[in-house]
Amino acid sequence: GMIISHLDQYHSGGAAAVLRGIEVRRVLSSIPPRHAALVGREVVERCEAGDTRQSGTMALQVLHPPAADYERSVSTNAMSCVVRGQVGSVAVLLTGDIPADREVAVAARTPALPAQLLMAPHHGSRSSSSPALLDAVAPSIVFSQAVYLNRYGHPDPGVR
Repeated sequence: GMIISHLDQYHSGGAAAVLRGIEVRRVLSSIPPRHAALVGREVVERCEAGDTRQSGTMALQVLHPPAADYERSVSTNAMSCVVRGQVGSVAVLLTGDIPADREVAVAARTPALPAQLLMAPHHGSRSSSSPALLDAVAPSIVFSQAVYLNRYGHPDPGVR
């Protein structure tokens, strides 16, 4: 399976090449169907809060975006798939680029949010990693994906 968090070049830009190069049975994304990022992919499952999936010993819970956000005009970052994965007693929360207001909403509507590993939202930018989310998740380890020579300087020193 493959999760493509949202439609931003550095999150979805290589998706079509990956899909051409390896067999991927299921794709989960907030990207609109038939978008160029998903070329060659006839079926893409919509990333929608409340969806749960089981694959062997791994459980996935989609926490964001809610179905209503697909009907609104919101930023691609705000449409990031937020997924909590768990294998045994170890959980990870993958956040994409959700902004702080969406982090607060996820924490408010999801009572079972603890995870040992947290991907810092929006690469650890100044506009993310809200106290509400950090308190709800209470991670042991927070990691951030960083782009070589990125112009934004992520992760932000204050967030770090």
